[in-house]
Amino acid sequence: MESGATRNIDERRYVHLSPDTINNVSEGLGINNLSSAVAKELAEDVTYRLREIADVCSQFLRHSRYTNVYFIFLTHIWKYIMYESGCLI
Repeated sequence: MESGATRNIDERRYVHLSPDTINNVSEGLGINNLSSAVAKELAEDVTYRLREIADVCSQFLRHSRYTNVYFIFLTHIWKYIMYESGCLI
């Protein structure tokens, strides 16, 4: 079982989007009637996807000589994730 301090560090390591953030973005895009259940599910999915991207990005950085993330990494990571999931573009 994890201690409270370890859990707090792990939670802060990644971004977490709240359903309120999803509602704000949807209103900005002109979608005014987004239900709270849909906002909650979208928030969980976006949070998972961002964690996946951060994890793959850290793997790329570990295996390269770079110490900073550049846009070209994100392009390669996006293609890698799409290939691994079976969604060939």
